Amino acid sequence: MGRDAIQPFLSYRNKGTFVLVKTSNKSSNELQALPVLPDATGSADSMSTVPLYVQVAALCNNVAREFVQEDTSSPLTSGTLRHNAAGGGVGLVVGATDTEALRQVRKACPDLWILAPGVGAQGGDLSAALQAGLCKDGKGMIIPISRGISRAQDMGAQANSYREQINAVRRQVVEGMEV
Repeated sequence: MGRDAIQPFLSYRNKGTFVLVKTSNKSSNELQALPVLPDATGSADSMSTVPLYVQVAALCNNVAREFVQEDTSSPLTSGTLRHNAAGGGVGLVVGATDTEALRQVRKACPDLWILAPGVGAQGGDLSAALQAGLCKDGKGMIIPISRGISRAQDMGAQANSYREQINAVRRQVVEGMEV
């Protein structure tokens, strides 16, 4: 995987692609958190390392920014990357079970959408995941909660409960309050 694996998908108008950055399974750190040099060339100019998932996220962020800058017909060229076509149509998959990974990825990619599976049946903490991954405007995350809703006694009530929890945290993030 690299920029040439992402770029072909960016030419489709009104479409997007989500790149797997950090999965929600327990053993994901065995590979995805391996330390790598943050420079794509692999030069030893900086001896500090970052987890592989941060490097993948940063690459996606760079590709998204390059796409927006190159595409002069895009409505995204008016300035900053925002959550509409997610930075040129690039989003990131980061498991909600690892809030530190969410925090690091959000710091590296302040404008890209994050799809964060792992809340509900996998045990991810909804509030902690939102605090770590939401943008300052309370947007920028998609939280799929399939089994947590579909296996509930009252699915409608459970879906409403999750929606209320999400919106409460979003309001607090926008207001700059600790949750």
